[in-house]
Amino acid sequence: MTCCAGVPHIAIPRAAICATKIAKKNLAGCLNEEEIRLMLRHQKPADYCLRHAGQIVGKLYRQQHIDAIGLRIFDERLTRLAGVQAASERISTTPLPFAYTLLTHRSACV
Repeated sequence: MTCCAGVPHIAIPRAAICATKIAKKNLAGCLNEEEIRLMLRHQKPADYCLRHAGQIVGKLYRQQHIDAIGLRIFDERLTRLAGVQAASERISTTPLPFAYTLLTHRSACV
């Protein structure tokens, strides 16, 4: 495993384990165990959740629990959330310029 911004190698898996435990605890009332397992196994959990939410909205519409206006409103909200998610992924995958990385390492040492 590579070191990321001076973080010790062991901290990254521990952070992932903590995030997994927190996600399971917070999602227990919203998703069943199988859905939580699938979400956490997914490469992009946020994408999985958005797709799952879209499937739920579609199912509710087909069962006539929501009308066309409700469907449109849900669709608009999910589309906005997908835009925010895409922007967040772009930010997280953009490498920092060398000068910022150097400044961060020097600041961390002080």
